[in-house]
Amino acid sequence: MFPETAAAAPEIVAGRATSATEERRKDAQPALSDDKSFSFRPKPTRLLKSTTVSFLPGYKGKQHPLGIRRPHTLHSQFNVLQYTYPVGFSLLPGGLVDVETTWWTPLLFGVAGVIIGVGLNSLDSYFDLERKFDDNAHAVGGDGGGGLSWSWVILGISAFVLQYWLSAVLESPLLGVNFPGTSLPAEDVILAIAAVGSFFIFDMTPQGFFIAALTAVSGPAVELLLISQGLYHYAHPVLFNAVPTWILWTYFAGGPAVGNLGRKTAQILMKSYSSEIEKKR
Repeated sequence: MFPETAAAAPEIVAGRATSATEERRKDAQPALSDDKSFSFRPKPTRLLKSTTVSFLPGYKGKQHPLGIRRPHTLHSQFNVLQYTYPVGFSLLPGGLVDVETTWWTPLLFGVAGVIIGVGLNSLDSYFDLERKFDDNAHAVGGDGGGGLSWSWVILGISAFVLQYWLSAVLESPLLGVNFPGTSLPAEDVILAIAAVGSFFIFDMTPQGFFIAALTAVSGPAVELLLISQGLYHYAHPVLFNAVPTWILWTYFAGGPAVGNLGRKTAQILMKSYSSEIEKKR
């Protein structure tokens, strides 16, 4: 998805990189292919400076390939992607929870969540195709029938987080490996099966499929724009020499998870609104 909120660094290290670091940054970025095909090659930008902050003592980071200290976590741990200008901090003493992010990452996650949630609820209402959940299964702990329970919403989000984690864990061991009996990348097939499975389990509505597919296309498109500005890069890009192909399935899996969260939120707001109307009568 949008570049993750990964793990990160301690002491303040702000300012311009050295010339040697600049050279390493250029070498680390994906280059144009030999056939001169179109590529979203990252371009170093000077709008931001490398900054790492430690709010609490005890931070234990590892050396970033570009000269910035950073620790192990998820995509950065498995060298899936690297930020050019990370901001890192420790949430707990002793560096137990280290976070690496950028100022725009939480913003993009939030905007994407609102768009998916509002978009799916709008389609639900417009086409009158609201999902009818079984009272004894998915609606347990919910509104007593016909609605989503928090346990079901959280389960869907957990499935998405698992897929996100698998995208990082599987990239290195399955790099260049095809799925048995096919010429398709093994990681793509595995994540595609997981993403489609999540859709059939947690949504299975026409509008839900549309939102998931739209997310799978628009998400990487936004990433192409960010990567073209040199804000970060993937270790093994494929599409337009910028993003891996499996990222599409990771975005697709986010549709049902975030969509149901939006549905549950709308359900609560509507219930609250109805209660206020009743009180005024």
